[in-house]
Amino acid sequence: MNTPQQLTIEQFHAALATVLPELSIQQLEILQVLVHAPNHTINAGAIAKQMGIHHLTVNALFANVGERVLKAIVRASPHPVTTDFAKPWQVLARQGSSGLVKGFPWELRPEVVEFLQKPSLLENNFLTSDEPCDMPPLSEGSTSHALNIVRDRNALARAECLSAHGKACVACGLDMGQIYGPEFSNCVHVHHLNPLSQTDGPHTVDPIKDLVPVCPNCHSVIHAHGQLRTPQQVSDLLKKAHPK
Repeated sequence: MNTPQQLTIEQFHAALATVLPELSIQQLEILQVLVHAPNHTINAGAIAKQMGIHHLTVNALFANVGERVLKAIVRASPHPVTTDFAKPWQVLARQGSSGLVKGFPWELRPEVVEFLQKPSLLENNFLTSDEPCDMPPLSEGSTSHALNIVRDRNALARAECLSAHGKACVACGLDMGQIYGPEFSNCVHVHHLNPLSQTDGPHTVDPIKDLVPVCPNCHSVIHAHGQLRTPQQVSDLLKKAHPK
């Protein structure tokens, strides 16, 4: 019988690398908010407010990420490993200082932050920012050094894309505002037809030719399982799955 071994950083990072491409858009957004929060510390309620979803949904999504990582660790290890995680989410974070954040704050573990600070890992080729941007020209993709290397995304490009194409998903036709109410119309994502992660640096983006609106569900399918599908391919999948 093999003796349980202590989990190594290498095993932990390998599990994260396995799980990250399988995560939903919302789960990636939760990790984005956490890694960019002051001291990588924030509570579920604050994350929920930023994302426009319920805090219980945030709790469930974050716990699911932890469960996936734990399962990936077990699958990849030839020997039993020991962990100190009483709950799945604790593989990713620990309880942060209540003096910094009200409520029950999550503080990302240093080894998680280290992994997520690698270039482009949290980039899933979608835009959610609705903040005004009045600094043309429309150049995107420059690298900046903050908590990690990220690709700048131009909010003006998003606005011009939605102005030109509307806010209905080009793959399935769903309009978030019509389905859920006008206050949710900006929940639509903007998809890069030429992913920023495949560019070498700043480049000019044409909001009409290079960007298209997609709903969160279709955007998840576009990037699911580590593949890159076109909106038309996703539309074809829907037609095949739900023939008239």
